[in-house]
Order: sequence, then structure tokens, then C-alpha cells
Amino acid sequence: MDPAEDFPAGTDPRPRDGASGGGKPTIRVVMLFPFFPPDYSGAGIQGERLARELAAAGVEVQVLAPLHPGVDAPRVEQREGLRIRRFRVPQFDFERKFSLGFQAAVWLAGHSDWDLLHIHGFGYYAIAPATVARSRGRRVLVKTTLSGGDGVPKPDGRPHHRLIVEAYRRVDAVVALSAELEAGFREDPDFRAHVVRIPNGVDTERFRPASAAEKRAARGKLGIVPDEFVVVTVGRLDHRKRVVDLVKAVGRAASRPLCALLAGPDSPFPEDPPMLDRAEAGLSAAARVQRLGNVSPDDLPDVYRAADAFVLASSAEGMPNALLEAMATGLPCIATDIPGARDLLEGGEGHLYSVGDIAALARGIDALVADPAAATALGARAREAVVSRYSLGAVVGRYEAEYRRLLEGDVVAADSSAPTDC
Repeated sequence: MDPAEDFPAGTDPRPRDGASGGGKPTIRVVMLFPFFPPDYSGAGIQGERLARELAAAGVEVQVLAPLHPGVDAPRVEQREGLRIRRFRVPQFDFERKFSLGFQAAVWLAGHSDWDLLHIHGFGYYAIAPATVARSRGRRVLVKTTLSGGDGVPKPDGRPHHRLIVEAYRRVDAVVALSAELEAGFREDPDFRAHVVRIPNGVDTERFRPASAAEKRAARGKLGIVPDEFVVVTVGRLDHRKRVVDLVKAVGRAASRPLCALLAGPDSPFPEDPPMLDRAEAGLSAAARVQRLGNVSPDDLPDVYRAADAFVLASSAEGMPNALLEAMATGLPCIATDIPGARDLLEGGEGHLYSVGDIAALARGIDALVADPAAATALGARAREAVVSRYSLGAVVGRYEAEYRRLLEGDVVAADSSAPTDC
């Protein structure tokens, strides 16, 4: 380890007592990410926001993340209250995960200025760091996202996969984003860690309803004609996001003129771009697609303000950031009936439809166009729900409380009857 490229081992540059929690000892957290900005990753973006807000609240946050080939980012930096250390990793997925895990584990073993390891997701990259943390008597918390991805650990018969399962089951606490994930952990008789449901949060000031003038300006910037009904989706244009379903639904909807506004980078999977091209080519007159590519964080609020509705067509999500942002902006939302989206909309804050049911999605779009007053009221309910339950400040407070509870030794087993509603 090159001292010129890292923070000094075993040092703690800020006071240990009184910086957080009204005189209580400062919480010192290391966050480990498999993807972190400038990587394009919804979980990474959400994690960076959480880390920044925790740092602003007085928590000491150090970030460990990969530096992928071709990504332009410093290996070590300090910004917005965060200390960030990136490790160079190989290009290929399997080697990358083990390389990240090994380097992060070495870093954790060589540094003492941390009390808790917060792992975002769980995979091969998490095994060695979690083992090192446990061997040093430090607490380990995992924020899990996708059921079937880094969610409830289930052996699949592969000997090396069992390493993930066994390491996962030895962590101290798991944050589940959705009710389904929480239930899965609680129903697993072999999983004994504390389970708590904490949702993703959103900045409700940055993502807010647009005034009439702001909406006109945002639409003008994108060249949207005044009478066009614009349905936006935000995310990578890949098969999990099922953006092709949205394009086909715009083609089937009876309302005209319609525009599907796609904000996000192209899919890395070679089969996805041709499918999207074919769906777009099949659109009739007065229905079109506008692709914006990867939109910068500074410009993203205006993309929502230019739209009339939001659609999430995904087949799987943790708790989708884009849906939270659209709700905060006051857009009427239509989403697939999947964990995460269901948690956000099943109380009447938006419309849910079955994954792949393009006809139902088309009908949902037509209903919003046909009744503007009802669409506006739906968006207002969405905004109200986000402000009351999913503001970033409230979520940060939940994490800080969970950190402190872990560090003070108040750990409850996964079969506890303690309430965990979000």
C-alpha cells in the first residue's frame, strides 16, 4: 500500500467524542460498494447520497469502491465530507469481484479508524471484508436490494457460492428495502442477523413539482411540442428495465400525440439495443421516442419537470430511485407490480400493472391522458407520500440510529417481534 496514495493507517483526523449525537461518541463507518459514482448504478448513486447526508449529520464515512478500467476518477479523494478510496480492478466480472474484496479486506486489516462496516449489496466482493471485520470484533451491516440478486441468501449447489451464503449469515444486521425482502430474511431459519426495513430516500427539495414556467422551459430545452403528452422513464436501457415495453405501449395507446422520453445510458448487453430499435421503428405517426442518454445529476430534475407522467416497466428492483424521484416531482406514476415499487404505490399513490402486460400499460397511459384532473391528484398523493415517509433526512436518521444500536450492542435476532415498518 502506497502511503502517498492512501490515508495514514490507524489514524483518526477528527475528534472521537461529541461530533455526533449530542455528546455521544462519533460513529465511524466504512462503506463498501461494488459500484460507486462515476459508475452508472442506481444503488451506487443512492449510496453516495446516503453517505453524503450521513457525513453532514456528523457520521464519519469512509468509502471503499472499485476503479473500473476506463473510468476517470481519482484513487483517493476527500469531498463533501467523505474520504473515498478506489481500488483498481480487472475488467471481467468474476475476477473484479474477488480483486475488490481482497484489496478492501487488506485495507480494513491495516486501518483502525473505523467501527462498523456497511456493505452495499452482497457478493463475492463482500466475503473477505466481512470476515476481516468480524475477526477484528467490528459490526457488519448489509444493505440488500434485489430479491434473487443480493437479497435472501440461498445455496445453489455450487461449493464457491456457499462461501457467500455462509459469510452472509454471519453479518450482524441487514437492511431490507422492501416488505418482501424483509419477510424472506425473517422466514429463513438459518439467518440469525437482525433485520430492519429502511427504504431508500429522496431529496424532496431538489425533486419537487414544477411551476408552469419551469415546465415550459424544461420542455422547450428538449424540443417537446406543447400538446405532446410525455411519459418519462429513467434508468439503463436494458432488458431488466424493460424499456421496450414502454415503447410498445406508447405505440398501442389510443392517445396522440405521445412521446416516450428515455433518460439513461444504452444497455451493455448486445441483444438490447436492436430490440429497442425495432420497437421504435414500429411506432405509427404522432407517437415517438426521444432518447436522452446518460443525464447528469444536475439536469435530471428538469427531465422529470418536462414530463406529464412516469413509467417504471422493470421486471425487478430494490426500491427504485427513479420512481421515488418522479413521485417527489409530483408526476402520476405507473409501475410494474414488483417488490419496491409495490411498497411505494400500493396505497393508491400510483398505478400498478403486471410485468410484461403492455396492453395494461397502454390503458394506464390513456387513462392519465383522458382525465388530467385525476392525473394531477394522483401526482399530488405521490408527492405527499414521499415527503411524509421517504425524505432523505428521515432515512439518514434511521441509519444513524441503527448504527448506534449496533455499536452499543443492542442487537436483536431476526425472529424478533420488534416492529420494522418503514
